[in-house]
Amino acid sequence: MMSVVVQNKDSKQIEVLTKGADSFVEEKLSSHEKKHWDLVKCKEHILRFAKQGLRTLMLAKKTVEKKDYDEWNTRV
Repeated sequence: MMSVVVQNKDSKQIEVLTKGADSFVEEKLSSHEKKHWDLVKCKEHILRFAKQGLRTLMLAKKTVEKKDYDEWNTRV
């Protein structure tokens, strides 16, 4: 997996974008997110692509509060 932290120029929202193998990204999701219909549909497509021999990556996005980012940023 690999992640980047970005800030939207217009909204100033801070987001973490993570890409990686579906099995690794999925295990990082909350139980609520794992049940969401978008993920269920996405997994159907990933399975279909895998049966065709195609490799896939999953992308996840999370908005981070500025105070949480600032706290994290002082530690790195």
